[in-house]
Amino acid sequence: GLVPRLYAGWRIVSLARLASDGEIIVRSRDVPEIIFDTDSGFPRQLAKLDYIVESMRAHGNPPVARIDFSVGSQVPVELQTPGPRPAGGMTVSQTLTQPRQRRDF
Repeated sequence: GLVPRLYAGWRIVSLARLASDGEIIVRSRDVPEIIFDTDSGFPRQLAKLDYIVESMRAHGNPPVARIDFSVGSQVPVELQTPGPRPAGGMTVSQTLTQPRQRRDF
């Protein structure tokens, strides 16, 4: 099912920011950095991760640098882009935002 397939590529799970920020950082075969937020429900974040991975596959597997679940319902997906980023960015779907578009509340 969903979970073993997602876990299969995970190489390192870091708890270094768990106590300070409530974040778990995963480095996987396909995504160098995935940031999970322990306050937001892990199963829901795994489901979103599965959706993102499938969406990226459908877009030809562009190299992803980071997927960050710690910023709320809008999940930034940062692509590994050589050189300057295009002005418009790439939006996989309406639930994803441009890289590094954080909102501070």
